[in-house]
Amino acid sequence: MNAIDKFIKKAMGLIDKYHVDSKYIIFEITENTYIHNVEAVNRMIQTFHQRGIHISMDDFDSGYSSLNTLKEIIFD
Repeated sequence: MNAIDKFIKKAMGLIDKYHVDSKYIIFEITENTYIHNVEAVNRMIQTFHQRGIHISMDDFDSGYSSLNTLKEIIFD
């Protein structure tokens, strides 16, 4: 199991354990994290979206970004 899958499992486990309403959860993903593993991060975002969890991007344009990057990202 890779790091993203472990994070998804851990996050979902905590959400379920503490009965947190997903509408109150927003995860921030840094641009650097996204750029280094686009497919895995998009898969993670899709999983969270299925549960009603929102995703935002932090630190956009702090390094590798371009406007072309925005069209590939499925964050909220």
